[in-house]
Amino acid sequence: MMSLAAADGKLYELQSHTPERGSYFLDDYLEKNNEFIFASVVDPVMLALPAIHEAMGLDGEAKDMANIPLDLEKKPILAAAYERLHPYVAPRADQICEVFNLGGDELFHQLSREKLKDFLLAKFQRLYDHFKGAIQAQLASDSASPMSADRMSDKYKAAVKKRHTIEAASILCDLLPRWACEMILPDLEIKFEELFAVQRRSGPTSSAKRKALATPASKRGKKTPSGKRGAALSPNQSLMDSFFSPGR
Repeated sequence: MMSLAAADGKLYELQSHTPERGSYFLDDYLEKNNEFIFASVVDPVMLALPAIHEAMGLDGEAKDMANIPLDLEKKPILAAAYERLHPYVAPRADQICEVFNLGGDELFHQLSREKLKDFLLAKFQRLYDHFKGAIQAQLASDSASPMSADRMSDKYKAAVKKRHTIEAASILCDLLPRWACEMILPDLEIKFEELFAVQRRSGPTSSAKRKALATPASKRGKKTPSGKRGAALSPNQSLMDSFFSPGR
């Protein structure tokens, strides 16, 4: 479950971390509670997207976004969540919607397939840019190995970049419904099923770790091919919230 807090017109995701040992000095005072609270800015549009799509559909009829909860009578939890997000979403809705002024101060919005796709691809690109350093480090390390001739082929380099592309897409799609994922995957030349096969390498892998990596995604709490997600967040979600901040 994602914990959120609002301050200064922004939304923050809160995550806590408690080391097994340790205490800290605050000025001259010894604080025995060693729990850290991390606050990261998140993009409210990402959080409200399921409700907006449920109420408006893609390229559907233009609506006043303030009335979206009225269209979600059969889903009161979704309606209540959107009502709280609306003040944060409305100023940024033009990133995913066509906006129409039909006179007066009232604005009508139409969820745009083209704008939404560009919006999601921009999110992906920010994630992928984060992985560029890892790609370059891996290729540099491989070039120095005795098997560098085999490992530095164009085919091998392409495989490394593809793996990091899938990792970035997997992190993004952990926060998206399946229909939104499938909007951008063709542009990335990735199949939906590939998102569950990604394995992150961090040196020699033990037999126990290989067995854990081989466990089906549905049993690891990650998004499954049905488009549903388990209760647990994926391992990299603790790193990803900053990439969903309003900046693009």
